[in-house]
Amino acid sequence: FESDYKDNISKLNPHWCELTTYYLVWKNMMDKWSDDDYIQHSHYRKWLEIGQDADPNTDIWTAYDYPMEFNIEGKHVITNVENGFRICHPASSWDIMEYVVHRHLTFHEVDWWNEWKNQNYLVAPLNLFRMRLPLFREWCEWLFPIAFEIEKRIPYDHTEYQTAYQRRAMAVISERLFSFWCGANWHR
Repeated sequence: FESDYKDNISKLNPHWCELTTYYLVWKNMMDKWSDDDYIQHSHYRKWLEIGQDADPNTDIWTAYDYPMEFNIEGKHVITNVENGFRICHPASSWDIMEYVVHRHLTFHEVDWWNEWKNQNYLVAPLNLFRMRLPLFREWCEWLFPIAFEIEKRIPYDHTEYQTAYQRRAMAVISERLFSFWCGANWHR
């Protein structure tokens, strides 16, 4: 499917997962829809359910807030976004993400980053969303310059990244970036 479109990043799928589809839609399909249209992403094992009573004028719906405060196998207590990421994924991914993100953030966003990473919940786990096209365009314009820079820095040859799960580094990072971006927009 992706190879049918000239501008695609399908070769990055083992690391990027759903981001390759976002990129394809952003670069090849946006002009086929109006700004009043929505785009929705659900996960292969989770769905974003929007009730019948939902306001049709809403620009974005995200999945439930995911509480970060829990215990893993009696060993680690996850208390905030950064701590949870570092326990479940290579710490170098967090360090790289934070370094690159800070290079791209506005003053307002840096403030929000410092507050967000210490929160004990994560918005929209698994990148579940439904949003109007202009917002999706804004999300992609913000995300992809950051994501490409992060991708260049991830040491996939390091032992931390040898499992298929940990090789999905960019997909996992994008979930955190989406959560951050939503919060940064709501805190404007």
